[in-house]
Amino acid sequence: MKTVFHSMLAALVAVSACAPQAASVGTTAGQLTAPRVGPTFDHVGLSVADLEVEQRWYQKTLGFSEVVEHFELAQPPVRTVILQHANGTRVELIERKGATRARAFTDPLDAASSEGYSHLALDVDDLDKVFAALSTGGGAGVWPPAPAVKPGARFAYVKDPEGNLLELIQQPRASQ
Repeated sequence: MKTVFHSMLAALVAVSACAPQAASVGTTAGQLTAPRVGPTFDHVGLSVADLEVEQRWYQKTLGFSEVVEHFELAQPPVRTVILQHANGTRVELIERKGATRARAFTDPLDAASSEGYSHLALDVDDLDKVFAALSTGGGAGVWPPAPAVKPGARFAYVKDPEGNLLELIQQPRASQ
């Protein structure tokens, strides 16, 4: 009986190790956590030319103040930092010596003419305030605040100091 139990337990452990995360419930500090329904967004990685300049800008202008991870590799020469906002949103800045930009985009429609990364979209509470702060704080305004496709929502585009496109989205206000 003990051998059958151990065989069944080993089979159950093997099956559960291969099961999708939706089938498991874990604990965090003694509390049950809900099973995952699907993948969740962890962070976006952005290749940059100057890690310190970009890190300061994302910390100062967008509030990604917490350094969650810092990594350096000698060969190839790579340095990374993952920054986290108080709301949990994360961005990874990656600097690799000798990296080049394939081409600079003038605006979102120009970016859509090439496959691959186009822009990072951030949900903001006050679009006009954030657009002004980023446009004058080392970034550059690309498209000023305007009505979005979603009724009541607004959007704008800016570039960070190295020219990476950021879309700013303000969701409809509760009164709209």
